[in-house]
Amino acid sequence: MVWAINGTPNVYYFEALTVSEVGRAPGDQVVNFIKDKPAIIFELMSELLEDYAETLTRVEHLVFSDAYRRVISVLLYIAKHFGEKSKEGIIVKHRFTQQDIATLVGVARETASVEMVKLEKKGLILHVDHSMLFSNIKKIEAELSSSHKRS
Repeated sequence: MVWAINGTPNVYYFEALTVSEVGRAPGDQVVNFIKDKPAIIFELMSELLEDYAETLTRVEHLVFSDAYRRVISVLLYIAKHFGEKSKEGIIVKHRFTQQDIATLVGVARETASVEMVKLEKKGLILHVDHSMLFSNIKKIEAELSSSHKRS
């Protein structure tokens, strides 16, 4: 949308973690399509503002939090964006390795491993056949908040 509306070229590299299909429409057609459609503009703004707020929260955790909270923060992000609801909770079928999580959090793999073991011992996450199961996302969010108060 930034490219279509502002003409700003994309300088970022994206890599899909799951099978994806991408399309691109000419910028002027995109702008003409949304120009006189307040419902679409409102929906786009809502999505953008939600993503912006989520990004600010993630940046705050990455900058100001300890490794434990940073791991929780990235796991919540993974659950939200890659998880599927099931009767057991939220399951993430894409395999995120300890190294993947460590890279996303900005710590050594060993540190991410130690923090994830803490979460597993508390029953907040479970690994099942290369998948992660979040049986109670509210408890994980509460753990993030309660560890925030202790810091």
